[in-house]
Amino acid sequence: MDDFPEYLPSNLKGKKAGVFLQGVNIFMNDVALLGGDHVSIDHTTAPGTVDDVDYFLIDAKSIIGPHYLTELQSALNTYRSLAAERSMYAAILYKEMNYQWDVYNEMSPSVHGDGFPGARYVYDSLLADFAVRAISNIPLEGGVRSMLLRLTPLGRTVMCIMAASGRGKTTFVRQLKRTTGSFHVSSDYLLSSILNMKASEANSDQVTTIKRAIDTVPANQIWSRFFRMIEEDDILLNAFLEIVILQLTTSGDNRLVSFDIDARNQETRLKIRDFFEKRGLKTWICTT
Repeated sequence: MDDFPEYLPSNLKGKKAGVFLQGVNIFMNDVALLGGDHVSIDHTTAPGTVDDVDYFLIDAKSIIGPHYLTELQSALNTYRSLAAERSMYAAILYKEMNYQWDVYNEMSPSVHGDGFPGARYVYDSLLADFAVRAISNIPLEGGVRSMLLRLTPLGRTVMCIMAASGRGKTTFVRQLKRTTGSFHVSSDYLLSSILNMKASEANSDQVTTIKRAIDTVPANQIWSRFFRMIEEDDILLNAFLEIVILQLTTSGDNRLVSFDIDARNQETRLKIRDFFEKRGLKTWICTT
């Protein structure tokens, strides 16, 4: 590929897009450049009909008008019903506002005579149910800007506490649970559970992958070596994190969950954050 897409990541090459509001869309040149197919999406689209779609797109410029906020909310609700862990790349227009204004002052007139939400309202209300990653800020005419965002429906918030052994992860978690009542997954206890599983109990591909990786490690070195191994092996890291996700599903209605791990390099920390965000978890990284 000689040219690079302007708005979309190159890893979407050859993948199929579900496109909202296809008439005016800044993403379409990128879709053609990436060589992927695309289909139109609207409020009548049924979930089972888009199983082959890899990601979604919406350029909200095509709904500029007095009902902008209502129509955008409708499109976001439709996407949420279809998402199934798939992301949407969204160009959402907003009016630059005085940041001392109340966050719920949701509409501000533009030079076009239309109403747009302020940036704070976009994040705090309109996108409250999504894990959001800001990708870029696109200047437009008339003082109206467009934020380019990657959205994934938000299941809950996970706080990832990452630091070397002995740096205070467990102490921090005790305080966190005392004040929030959150559900916590300890990587040490999780690894211990995996090590103690009998062969007949290791009935998942993830557990099998982990046990196979540590079979050759002396028992007295497992704790010091395993978390260095996952920093070097993405397959092993993902297998461990898949088991963490299964643990988090047992956390009931707790909206805030936490997970601690001896992750020391920044690249691994970012991989862990991306892993949870792609599964609809709003993710905070806390290092001690």
